[in-house]
Amino acid sequence: LSFFFIPDGYSRRFVFKAPMVWNPFCTNVLINFSETYQQSQRKYDMTGGSGSSFAMLCTIPFLARLGAVAVNTGLNYVLIFGKAGFASMGIKGAATATLVSQLLNMFLILIGFIICIKNDENKPVMSLHFRKITIWEYFIMIMPILISEFLWSLGQNVESAVYGHLGTTSLAAYTITCPIQSLIIGALSGLSAASGVMIGKRLGKKQYDDAYTESRKIMYAGLFGSFLVLLLLILFAGTYAGFYRVDQSVKETGKMLLIVFALYAPVKVENMILGGGIIRSGGNTKIIMIIDIIGTWCIGIPLCIIAAYVFQWGIVGVYALFTTEEIFRLIISLIIFRKRKWMRSLS
Repeated sequence: LSFFFIPDGYSRRFVFKAPMVWNPFCTNVLINFSETYQQSQRKYDMTGGSGSSFAMLCTIPFLARLGAVAVNTGLNYVLIFGKAGFASMGIKGAATATLVSQLLNMFLILIGFIICIKNDENKPVMSLHFRKITIWEYFIMIMPILISEFLWSLGQNVESAVYGHLGTTSLAAYTITCPIQSLIIGALSGLSAASGVMIGKRLGKKQYDDAYTESRKIMYAGLFGSFLVLLLLILFAGTYAGFYRVDQSVKETGKMLLIVFALYAPVKVENMILGGGIIRSGGNTKIIMIIDIIGTWCIGIPLCIIAAYVFQWGIVGVYALFTTEEIFRLIISLIIFRKRKWMRSLS
């Protein structure tokens, strides 16, 4: 969030080579952060359900994200260019489309949360009283997650700043790949959420062997899904980039970025499942925080800066080198997973 408090003139010089209208976009997108937080809360709340809601845990984030992406795409066209009777709003239209789509995303996830509760015949209890763990123990468990997510978000801002310095063409090419990346990650994030539920319940019952076996099955399912995504993206990357009315150089760069994303997809998905679901289900959030901080700030960001300013690479090379930090995360996570020290019951 600190990025939004940078003075307007400074932010334009820091991120973009060309002047842009920045404040109207930031104002609406900043509002969007509260909606995104509520979506995250609802998705984690749904992980308390029983067996009947497992399938919904996999499908609800995907359907919500799919609807949000569709609405965001349509509103971008209507509001930016002034179609269907609306005035042309330019970058304000893009910000408005983002806000509306995320509100829809939150609304759909909230509906899914209510459905899950009704299916499991549960009622939410509004209380800060913990029977199994104290508030302090809960605080110790949750703080590494908050720190990790904040530093990861800050790292994404630094990454965007570097891309901005690479030129308008590079930034435009990266921007057109964001919707498809968000859709794919949203589609497969259900596996991460479901793994946290399923493995957490096994650990709560002290069924450690079953927890390990189910973890491997979920990882294989994620690997299969990510390889399917890899093949589809490589086949249709050019077709997707061709949908945009931009220069040919932007389309070609966008296509290459999608291919790089596709090649890293299996690693990204396995990290989501391991770090975001399986290992975290045992309550060891500190190790996940350490992995995230080292991966982002000791490997990813330095490599990104070196590739851009020392090697003078284009955005494809910079993005490919930056994403290698995902490989580090996966290697460390697999070592921790195989040692089974993460398997502990919180009950």
